Order: sequence, then structure tokens, then C-alpha cells
Amino acid sequence: MALIAYRDEPKRKFRSMESMWPTDRDRVITPRLYHNQDERPFPGYFLARYGHEIGWQMFTIDDSDNCLEFNLVGKGKKVVLPKEAFERIRKFYSVGRGIILQLKYVGLRIFFLTLLDRSNEEIATSPILDVYVGSVLTPSTLSKIESTFNLKYEKPDTEFESRRHSHNALHKQSSETMLFIGQIIPSSQRKTLTTSDAYGSDLYVPADLRRELEFYGINKIWIVIGPPNPEGNVFQLMLRNSRERPGEFRFGLEWSTCCKRYKLRPGDICTFQNITAANYQMELTIERKGTI
Repeated sequence: MALIAYRDEPKRKFRSMESMWPTDRDRVITPRLYHNQDERPFPGYFLARYGHEIGWQMFTIDDSDNCLEFNLVGKGKKVVLPKEAFERIRKFYSVGRGIILQLKYVGLRIFFLTLLDRSNEEIATSPILDVYVGSVLTPSTLSKIESTFNLKYEKPDTEFESRRHSHNALHKQSSETMLFIGQIIPSSQRKTLTTSDAYGSDLYVPADLRRELEFYGINKIWIVIGPPNPEGNVFQLMLRNSRERPGEFRFGLEWSTCCKRYKLRPGDICTFQNITAANYQMELTIERKGTI
């Protein structure tokens, strides 16, 4: 009997069936994501083996069971993933330039999608109701998933929605500093930069800020808006566990770019405030050492 898929249970999502996926190495494609990226042709060896299965339509499923549909385009003897598809992926996952997109073909025109940062670490995803697997794929394809991978998707995932609302309500009752997703967290957190913060690739996240953010997930990308800057003032910072010191949390990804753009130095104070959990966004203000 097939398992019923619930997207808030790791053992009942599409990825939990990975042991049943084909393991051929030629099934994996890994382009990088860039702004205004050109179309990407599928490798010839890939099309020779799997092109007849895929045709002109493909689907991606990620770790949160979000499912996106893409139409492919023919260019001579080539089949390409158009630039609009890459832009859609970038906007859907709110990721910047240079992120690695890993697509693994598992059959049934389905690719498992993984995003990797510059350190080759996986970027976490968040479940979005409107693009749930059970709501996007046809009943025929869902039936084939059930028979092939022993996972049954219901349409829609009402169990996930009821659990999500219950979890949010419980969290509201047990916390005085956090609000529902969609509202602003009414606090600000200051961090005096150390030498490693200012000149390294990561920012050590203070414990108070970590406690406010970790509820929304580790390896999440937060959009940080800094003071006006002619080179740009919007940065993507990913909250992650420290490899060197387990239990510590750091902001990576574009932190070093932020430091260079504002010429941050040890002793400067960064304040993170107006944290909006709905779109993973916060504001950054900077006080220079010696002016405080």
C-alpha cells in the first residue's frame, strides 16, 4: 500500500523516495543561474536516451514538494530550456547570480530540483500551497508516481494546511516576541563586527537574532536591505549552521559583498530590524566605529 504524501513530513515527500530513483549519472544536469541567462540546450547524450520520454514539457519537484511546469523549445536538432524558465526559477526561489541549479531526471518527465550555493551547500526551500505536486500534475501522472515510487498524492494537501495553521497558532501562544508569518517581528538586533565578521565570508549571528530567525528554517535565504548605495543595497544572506563550531549560526552567501560595498570595519555596528517573515526580508543600518 502506497504512503500518503504529506509535505511537512520528511518521510512522506517526493525526496523520501530517492532510493527508488534511477541512479544513472547521465540523468543529472547542473547549469548555473545568472540574471538574463540565455537558453540552455539539453546535452546530446541526454536527449538520445531520455528525449523521447520528455517530449516538449517537463516538471520540477523540490525538497518541499513544490512543482513547477516548463515548456521546452526546439532549435534545429536541439531541445532547449528557454531563458524564461531560468528567470522563473530565480524569482520563485529568490536566489541571486551564480547559484548552481541541479536537475536530476527521475522519469515521468519529472526532474528533482536542487539549489546549491557557492560553497556547494544545499539551499533550503519553503512549501508554497499553489504549486503543490498534487495540484500541478495530472491525475494520470500522480497515478504513475504512486505505482512507480509508492507515494500517493492527495489533491489538495489539506493535512499540510491544517497542521501549518495549528503550528502557527501554537507558536503565537508560546512566544511574546514573534508574530504570525506575514507580520513584522517588532525587534532589532545589534552586532558589533569582529575582524572575522568584517573581513571574512560569513557574519556570526548573535544568539537573540538566531532565536528569532531559526523558527523559519535553517539554510533560508533572507533579503537584507541596507542603506542607499550606488552599487546596490539589496543582499541575499543565508542563515546556516557553522561547520567549524556546531551550534553557532552564520550569515553567508552575499555577506562579503555587503562588507565590501559599505567598507565595513571591525567595531562597526550592524543593526538588523523590521524583520518581515512573509518574504524573508529585513533592514540593515550601520553605525561606524568612533561615531557612536
